[in-house]
Amino acid sequence: MKDCPAPMPIPRPNMERSRQRQALVSEFVCQALLSCAPEIKKNPRAFRKNLIRDLTRELSHTLQLPMGRPCKEVVTRAAEMRKQGKSWQQIYVQHHVPQTEQTRLRSAVRARFQRERTSRVQTQ
Repeated sequence: MKDCPAPMPIPRPNMERSRQRQALVSEFVCQALLSCAPEIKKNPRAFRKNLIRDLTRELSHTLQLPMGRPCKEVVTRAAEMRKQGKSWQQIYVQHHVPQTEQTRLRSAVRARFQRERTSRVQTQ
């Protein structure tokens, strides 16, 4: 592993924001390389994967952004209707779900309920 260059000077206010961000990222990478050298040497791909995951999690939490892929509106509405006791046939008719997509919708709603159940168990 090569040594990091000297720390970059603090960007002036009139610098472009992208250059400021790049300088900040470069400094962060240098600090991570120096402080986590044994872990990186052991398994660099795992280190990168874990670092990106942790950064994403921290930024999402700090910026209050949702994690993962956005929910599909039709799945959300179908799940709400199932909670109200509506039949699948009523859901298909109301949301104009073609027959080829009905199995996928049922699977998506089932997966959504499963995730809700497991997340409630983990938080208790």
